[in-house]
Order: sequence, then structure tokens, then C-alpha cells
Amino acid sequence: WPDDPANVDEVKLPPATGIQVSPSSTKLALSATNPAATIKGLPTQKQLTVTVSFADGSSLNMTNQAVFDGDTLDVGALISVSNTGLVTSDENNSGTATVSVTVPSYATLPAATAEGFEP
Repeated sequence: WPDDPANVDEVKLPPATGIQVSPSSTKLALSATNPAATIKGLPTQKQLTVTVSFADGSSLNMTNQAVFDGDTLDVGALISVSNTGLVTSDENNSGTATVSVTVPSYATLPAATAEGFEP
């Protein structure tokens, strides 16, 4: 009877109110041998975390369900973003890039952005 639909509990979440991305900005070294990494200790990669907030004040980590777009807003090809939210410097250019994040199961919420990735 574990497979009987009558025995499945349904969890209803309150209305979603927003998507947050952290860190919202960070500086990256161009490469592991770049002085920004060797002297300042800056990383060449940074993991993004995505949280959906709800009307009752609760929140849920949705990083594994998020869609990361580092291409549309990164016109200088400064970074790459994996489908898990790992932001990596492209090792060639410096400047500022933005990552847009959506959560398909909450498609009515506006996309969140992480701005200021500076390789």
C-alpha cells in the first residue's frame, strides 16, 4: 500500500513571493595564476545559491531546480555558468557580468539577478 495514491500526503506551500540569489555579487580572478588569485586570494569560481521566499516568511533552497543564464546578460563573454550555478571566469577578459536566474516551477516570479561578477 505504499504505492496507493490514497496514502500520499500532499504538502501545500504558501504563495511564493520572490527569488533570491546569493552571493549577489563577487569578484573573481581571471585565472589561478593571475595576481588577483595568487596575491589577493580571489577565487576563479563561485557557487550561486537560489532561494524562493514564501508569504509566510519561510524559504526553500531551489538551487537544484533553478535555470541559470550567464550568456544573455554577459555580452563580454566574461564568465560561464554551469547548470548547477557554478560561475567561472573565462580567463580572457575582465569587466562586469550579470547572471539571470529563474525557477521554472515558479515561472510567474520575476527572474533574480546576481550582478557584478568581476573577473
